[in-house]
Amino acid sequence: METILFKNEHLAIGNFGQIAVVIAVFSAFFAAITYALSTKEKYNGLLNFGRLFFIIQSIAVLAVFTILFSIIQNHYYEYHYAYKHSSNELPIYYMISCFWEGQEGSFLLWMFWHVVLGLILMKRAKTWEAPVLAIIALAQFVLGTMLLGIHVGDFKIGSSPFILLREHSPEALLIPVLEKIGRANYLEIYKDGNGLNPLLQNYWMVIHPPTLFLGFAATIVPFAFAFAGLWTKRIKEWTQPALPWALIAVLVLGTGIIMGGYWAYESLTFGGYWAWDPVENASLMPWLLMITALHLLLINKATGKYPVLTMVLTIFSFFMVLYATFLTRSGVLGNASVHSFTDLGLSGQLILFLFLFIALTFALSFKNRWHATIFFVSVFSSLMLLVFWPFNTSIPIISIVGSCILLGSTIWFINNLFNLYASGLENDKAYSRELWMLIGSMVLLLSGLHIITQTSIPVFNKLFNTSRAPRGEDYYNLWQMPFAVMVVFLTGIGQYFKYKNTDSKKFWEPVLTALLISVMLSVGALYLFKLWNIKYLLLLIGGIFAIVANTHYIRVVLKGKIKLAGASIAHAGFGLMMVGVLVSSANKKILSDNSRGQGFFAEQTEDGKVDQNAITNNRENILLAKGRPVRLANNTLEATYRSSKDIAPNRYFEVAYKFFDDKGQLKDSFVLQPNSQNNPKMGLVNNPDTRHFLTRDIFTHITFESGLEKVEEQNFDHFKTDTVGIGGVFVTEDGTRQLTFNNINVIEATPDLKKLHLQAEIIVNSLGDTFIARPEFISEDRIRIKESVINEAGIMVIMDRIIQDENNDKNMKFIVTTATRRPKIDYIILKAIEFPYINLLWGGTFIMIFGFIISILQRFKEVKRRRLL
Repeated sequence: METILFKNEHLAIGNFGQIAVVIAVFSAFFAAITYALSTKEKYNGLLNFGRLFFIIQSIAVLAVFTILFSIIQNHYYEYHYAYKHSSNELPIYYMISCFWEGQEGSFLLWMFWHVVLGLILMKRAKTWEAPVLAIIALAQFVLGTMLLGIHVGDFKIGSSPFILLREHSPEALLIPVLEKIGRANYLEIYKDGNGLNPLLQNYWMVIHPPTLFLGFAATIVPFAFAFAGLWTKRIKEWTQPALPWALIAVLVLGTGIIMGGYWAYESLTFGGYWAWDPVENASLMPWLLMITALHLLLINKATGKYPVLTMVLTIFSFFMVLYATFLTRSGVLGNASVHSFTDLGLSGQLILFLFLFIALTFALSFKNRWHATIFFVSVFSSLMLLVFWPFNTSIPIISIVGSCILLGSTIWFINNLFNLYASGLENDKAYSRELWMLIGSMVLLLSGLHIITQTSIPVFNKLFNTSRAPRGEDYYNLWQMPFAVMVVFLTGIGQYFKYKNTDSKKFWEPVLTALLISVMLSVGALYLFKLWNIKYLLLLIGGIFAIVANTHYIRVVLKGKIKLAGASIAHAGFGLMMVGVLVSSANKKILSDNSRGQGFFAEQTEDGKVDQNAITNNRENILLAKGRPVRLANNTLEATYRSSKDIAPNRYFEVAYKFFDDKGQLKDSFVLQPNSQNNPKMGLVNNPDTRHFLTRDIFTHITFESGLEKVEEQNFDHFKTDTVGIGGVFVTEDGTRQLTFNNINVIEATPDLKKLHLQAEIIVNSLGDTFIARPEFISEDRIRIKESVINEAGIMVIMDRIIQDENNDKNMKFIVTTATRRPKIDYIILKAIEFPYINLLWGGTFIMIFGFIISILQRFKEVKRRRLL
């Protein structure tokens, strides 16, 4: 076979990157082994080797990180990852987004944060270092294998970010032009990449994924402390060092989720910040479990109660991160999500990742090491055998057996924990803080379980050969609202309880005062926000109650000491956030309501089914022709499409808005510039533009624009002939244009009428606009006609003949022919939405984050103080 020496390839940098991946994988493995062995006193000397191997893998991960970014930044398109995710015109900050657009880059980002967290813990974990770092190193090993890209027959281990384009896609060398210039010169053709997904070309996507992955990575730390507690039998001590890290995980993951919501609001066109998309839910599920675990850790710290539930929720929060990773990266979601990654063939590895940690953790709950070993080997091997079972069957027996093994193992694990802790059911007094914190935690847990089960419908379909459709936004809102109501009320009353027991009088006095104030404020809020639907009333009162009660607690009970008020500030922020969610969603107003009945999109699919999305889009979009103002929202809003300009690769549209009061007086005016990109792979990709006010946002995006229409000239059709007199009204054959024969003008006429030149004035009403057609009739040596074509209205008007009444010279009739085609105008189809008081939502999130930060600082001070003692 002929050997081709390919020109201008930069192979050394990729080879160094691949070597660094291998070093990272093996050093992480040896770090895990040596750290694990050093937990035993007789192997304590291996601790330094564990540190050494962890530092080596850290350096290797940083090297891979740097090399991959260098490949992207330098446009080395011989590498598939750079070619697929980047392009020449991208600025440097979007190249950062290119880094984690693909699965390999996001796994590497996850590993990077594990490195950061691991190095911090190496310094701060003290006696917990060995077992905790062993777990992080094991996770690094498994994540590193995702980047190996090793193929053994049909078996694949990982997907390398350093694979060459010609190796990943051999067909890249088969294009005809390379037959002329030679395959060795293929890079002369591939001088530019595919580019970054247009939806990701947003500054929020530069910071949102790193924040989210830091949140995912941070969940391993409280898990590692819980795991270490089981491993070293320090089952009552692990909660103290785990608590601050649980706070960090909740803070960072929550911040990442909020950033994602703001990115969706700023960049996507569904008109909102949360759509209950499965990938959105995949980040929410571990956050809900982690915040539930956080409250149980607080209870356990103060009272020592609920140790089993605390450990289970802390452990399963990390399991949920692994499960969410499988959901979003295995391809199992298919078309259920617009965010999910395509399947790179890593499904088996992702499941192995999850099952490995499940089996290891469950095995540690056995007191006898041999029992633990037998349990781990049997459960893990059984699960993996079922996952890679080579025989297909229409009966989901494999899924049923696997589900039974997982469920049985979980029950066994929990039973073992009760035996380890010698713990039974707790008896709590009705006025104890721990009881009401537990109730609140269970409400959050039920909310999370509901989201998990509904998000997992595609998984259930695949496992059990069913075909249930995923639930929509309305379903989630209906079921999650009761949970939200309970949570906001509980965040208001919980802090007034004391641990163990509380004097009922001291409890009810501030709570009833706060509730009375909240009801009074809610009455005013009902009028301010115009929330007249009774189903919203409880959430509104609850949200305001959470704000009032927590503010009162900070001022009266804590004497205004902000450093002690982290939880109360976070709870007040959550209450404000819920009020913002309620008001901005319930009162969301479609400004571009299409009351003219214009249909822009086919409301039936090719197989004859009703397309509800098309029906909704027709109702909520309007057509704006360039330079023609259109009145909207009961004549209180005027929208005008002024102009467009191209700034590659996007086209920006200038839309001027004017708002009027009930008397028609101008209240406000501004200009928005939504943009669109006609992407060859994704079609029309739109980026909205939003005008932010203190009490509302005006959100606008382009649904279609005339530049997308085919440029070839269309022929006229739908010919129709009418006989009309002056003042007569008639319509075109397709009924879409109305015409009025307004007048006839004599351009030239001889007395004997041997020469007659007439011009008609015909008013054309089309798409809400008015045009004048002026067809001409000329009679001289022969009859000639001159049609009038109005491209903007898509109409041709011809005056064919004149019929004169013999009894009345003035009573003339005209034979007029009309024909139509698609209008050729510069126009946009636009959607505009008003979000009232949405700043309450964003303000609430900032306050909540601020509260978390204060709590974290306070918890770390407590840990430091305890060490000094």
